[in-house]
Amino acid sequence: MPRNVSESEAEQVKTQLPELPENYQSSLISILTTAKVANYSAPWQGFEQQKWSGSGFAVTYKNRKFILTNAHVADSSVSMELRLANQSKYYPAKMKTIDFDSDLAFIEVEKKYQKDFWSNVNCLELGDMFTIGQPVNVCGFPMGISSGELCVTEGQISRISFGGNATSLNANLLQGQVSAAINPGNSGGPVLSGKKVIGVAFQGYEGAQSLGYIISVPVIKHFLDDILSNGPYKGFPALDFKYQLLNNQEMKKFHGMKKDETGIRISELDSLSSAGKILQAGDIITSIDGVQVQNDASVRTSFFDRVNFEFLITQKQLGESISMQIIRDKQRLDVKVPLLNKARMTKLITQEEHGIQPTYYIASGIVFTPVTINSIIEQIINMSDEDESKSLSIDSCKRQLGQQAIMIHSILPSEFTRGYSGFNHSFVVVVNDKKIFNMLDLVDAFEKNHEKQHTIITDTGNAIIVKKLSSQEHKPILENFGITNIRSENLKHRETFRNHTIGTPEYWMTADQIPSPDEPSSPVAVIPEGGRAKVMGFAELAKEKKELDRANGLDLDAKGFFAQILTNAFMSMNDDSVSNDSDMRSDDDNDNSDERNPPRKKRRAASR
Repeated sequence: MPRNVSESEAEQVKTQLPELPENYQSSLISILTTAKVANYSAPWQGFEQQKWSGSGFAVTYKNRKFILTNAHVADSSVSMELRLANQSKYYPAKMKTIDFDSDLAFIEVEKKYQKDFWSNVNCLELGDMFTIGQPVNVCGFPMGISSGELCVTEGQISRISFGGNATSLNANLLQGQVSAAINPGNSGGPVLSGKKVIGVAFQGYEGAQSLGYIISVPVIKHFLDDILSNGPYKGFPALDFKYQLLNNQEMKKFHGMKKDETGIRISELDSLSSAGKILQAGDIITSIDGVQVQNDASVRTSFFDRVNFEFLITQKQLGESISMQIIRDKQRLDVKVPLLNKARMTKLITQEEHGIQPTYYIASGIVFTPVTINSIIEQIINMSDEDESKSLSIDSCKRQLGQQAIMIHSILPSEFTRGYSGFNHSFVVVVNDKKIFNMLDLVDAFEKNHEKQHTIITDTGNAIIVKKLSSQEHKPILENFGITNIRSENLKHRETFRNHTIGTPEYWMTADQIPSPDEPSSPVAVIPEGGRAKVMGFAELAKEKKELDRANGLDLDAKGFFAQILTNAFMSMNDDSVSNDSDMRSDDDNDNSDERNPPRKKRRAASR
């Protein structure tokens, strides 16, 4: 028999729930986004228009007002409309800053509507880092425009973790799992506790009820501090190395570790990493910024006993440096590592592209593209059983700056390509006896070929021999697929492509900030100074680097080391373009891999 709940029981339940801020509805925002979305299945096609909805909120931080949402809500937007939860009026807005590593975006109401908008807003405040068991309210607009109504769900923090997000494949950052439901349309909504924002809703789990993930306050503050730094937005730093856990006593003895010492062993380090000239494979990292690294790669923090050590790195701003205690050849060293890389910047397959047309080139009915996260997603969706097996790993490293992996995107059927349908998605290494380093190499290899045939060699050693078609022979093949150009727009302008598209910036400088490399006194390099970045010329750099070398007890080639920053910055693509898989992972982490990085197909953004 059901029974009535007593007043004391009702009051007890009520006191366990977090209290909502006064007038909180005037800070909660429903967002309608109209976006241009590229087609990586048919890269020669233009953008298509898509619409989706999400949530956002107004917040004050360091005496400035912000409207925040998720990056995947603002992604590729051409227009955005905002509506406060307690109003029916929509305000036009635009995306100002976007970061896909953190899945955060800062948006701004168009100037002529700002006074009216902010006169109706009651801003929220940021709280502190959450703790396990903390009660929360998740606010947003699930099902978005179709429902149009604000929804508040209750729950608690059930786990603190370090992971990525479902809309990109970049850095792992500090996040929380909540028992409150996070559904499509909730993306970008605030998570409240104690009348303050302690997180931002950003994704849920397919097939799981009342299980969602939220962005933590340290990540939000890092994003906002970067915006307030009065320079271009930089993002979150990363050090690209794989590591091994030290749970075996014989291993520790071999490296000269004391019985009570703990740490991790670097097993592989990307050569283009900003740590590549300071750290080495085989080094034991025992502490980072004075915080002891445990044998399971965790560190203790003020809010939790076990968080992956990468948290300490991602708390820094790009351009700062981080201190490490290491053991090398049984000798203990104190080193400082400059943090100049974002996640995946040293990988052949770099960050996911957003809001740009895919790069492609077509020769003799064969479509070639760089290998990107976007094309890999399309490849997984569209791959057939006859496609050639591939050898390129998602974590394959660039050997040189500007390097790209090139693949056969598709083979357009014709009498000239008959018999080659199984070579879709094959990686290309040689064309007409020329090794292929990037898309410009590929174009040159085809267009400077004076033979009657083109020869293409794949990474598995297979050969494709096709007739070198005249424009008249090529035209009907292209017309069958509605193709009007044999190359993407960016490949029509070689120097622009070389300077802005090949690779992505390892460092945060934009192309227009980089001076000519022919001016030796120009400010062409960056080193950490006082926790920030100092830009200087090579002459100054050599002197400054000697001091850094002396402090580290290492011998660095300053000009060569920092020249990579200059070279790569010339080839920068998009500072705002920034995935879920961490560039750092443990060789011993297989048992925990689903927990640290849930498979992409299981996670979904709580939007669109």
